[in-house]
Amino acid sequence: MRRARIFIPCICGILFSITNGLAQELYTHSNATNIGDENNSTTGWTAYGVTTVTTISETDGSSNHSIVVTGNSGTGFNAARTTITGLTNGAQYNVVIRARNDAGNTSNGSFFAWFGIQESINTSVISNVYQDYTFTVTSDGNDFVITSYATLDSGLNNKIYISSVSVQPVNQQGSILYTEPSAASKTNESAEIGASWSNDYWLTVESADVYAGNYALKVGGKNAGAYELSGLTISSIPGETYTIEGYVKVNTINTQGMDFIHFTNISVDIGTSPTTSYAPFKFTGEATGSTFILQVYGSSGTPTTDYLLLDELSIYQGTVNTSDTQPPTAPTLSSTGQSDITADLSWSGATDNVGVTGYKIFKDSALEATLGNVITYQATGLTADTVYNFTVTALDAAGNESVVSNAVSVTTNGSGGGSSGGGSSVWSEASSVASYTGDVAVGTGTVPTGYKMAIDGKLITEEVKVQLSGNWPDYVFAKNYNLPSLEEVQKHIKEKGHLPNIPSARETEANGIDIGEMNRLLLEKIEEQMLYIIELKKEINQLKRESNEKIKKIEAKVINKENKS
Repeated sequence: MRRARIFIPCICGILFSITNGLAQELYTHSNATNIGDENNSTTGWTAYGVTTVTTISETDGSSNHSIVVTGNSGTGFNAARTTITGLTNGAQYNVVIRARNDAGNTSNGSFFAWFGIQESINTSVISNVYQDYTFTVTSDGNDFVITSYATLDSGLNNKIYISSVSVQPVNQQGSILYTEPSAASKTNESAEIGASWSNDYWLTVESADVYAGNYALKVGGKNAGAYELSGLTISSIPGETYTIEGYVKVNTINTQGMDFIHFTNISVDIGTSPTTSYAPFKFTGEATGSTFILQVYGSSGTPTTDYLLLDELSIYQGTVNTSDTQPPTAPTLSSTGQSDITADLSWSGATDNVGVTGYKIFKDSALEATLGNVITYQATGLTADTVYNFTVTALDAAGNESVVSNAVSVTTNGSGGGSSGGGSSVWSEASSVASYTGDVAVGTGTVPTGYKMAIDGKLITEEVKVQLSGNWPDYVFAKNYNLPSLEEVQKHIKEKGHLPNIPSARETEANGIDIGEMNRLLLEKIEEQMLYIIELKKEINQLKRESNEKIKKIEAKVINKENKS
């Protein structure tokens, strides 16, 4: 019992910040649909098509205002959009939109054609009474756009009312929070101690005796007559549950005893004496203060040869779901290149009912490395002109491991061969699909930078689809679009010899054309021409009216003159 009395006062830690994981409202526009900062404003909403966006004061539970999207055209797309920013690419979010249709609508409004998410959403707003429309979406970037349509193709003056918008991240229970580079870390193993450890003069990086991966953290074994103690201070939320787990061993059990872990400022205070073989540990407790401390004792003070090894350290906020027995799905592995001594690997496709937390890389059936939630790895220290077989498995927070992925065979380049090339294989196969991850040149010997394939000659195909990430030119029909006058267009043509915003013949000859971008530009010009035609039609009608009025006046004068005569 002596160990708890002696060591707890000795800790002087460096704070390691942890996101609190509580529900966070991400829809921050201060307008009529904001739950936390509602006001009678349309800030954050943009009209598209022939549409107006206004507000209305009406009570719906705690909401006193709503956004009203009105379609002012009987045809085309009449919509409004609002953007949520500051998101994490690939993360999931719960979206709740409270909305209703107008009783006089001739067709239903909808939430459709969102941008920046991986899912396809098409949900009609069918009720004249406010209802919650709930979606779980996966971000395809750092922001996404919610689109609300008053009409899709018909229904002049149709309206959709939106009372509130809420966007919150999906809570992934058991997500690993200790992610700093460290020899002890499970998620970000690195040949360094880690900046958040205090008393690091007792710490060294161990590479010969590890549980998994390439490194472990070694505590103690430096000075005689000193208590070799190191600590990791963790920022915490009072009342929140935390789980700490990993693997530990010692080199010898001496008569002085050897402490491993104590928690301070947490509702459990646990010490354990590890054995001379790596063994797992796992502690869960509720924080009672703003920090708690992970304390590791390498020696009780006398032998300089005593030490402790810590590996695969994980810290979770929340209780890890130990009832989860479902393993992740297998990743799809591919090679992205190699040199004479390295092989670059990447993988995708692993999913889990709770969440993937890491991966294991195997080289020729032996464990090469245990990684965090990353999707690339470089195998180093290889031999030139040698064949290696790689596989990967996925891990989740409960310790479940997927079946082995497809095997990828990589032949390193000959000595001095440099990066990938020279006939080395970068083919992989998965689910009867063969894939090639290098650049491809047909009829030429080079592929320009930034491209994956170059063809010098003709290409025949039955169909080509171009997936654009930018805006389609419906912006031409927005009220704030700056349509150049015909005089400005005429001046540009006279000076430049081509239409505004269209590449010149010289630029096209030098750089080629991007099919998707050129189609967008051509449609932009077509839509601009349509606006010119509409304006010309108005002018023609006006001239007709003026001409008819003049003719009527002339006829009246003639008739009046004839009557007098």
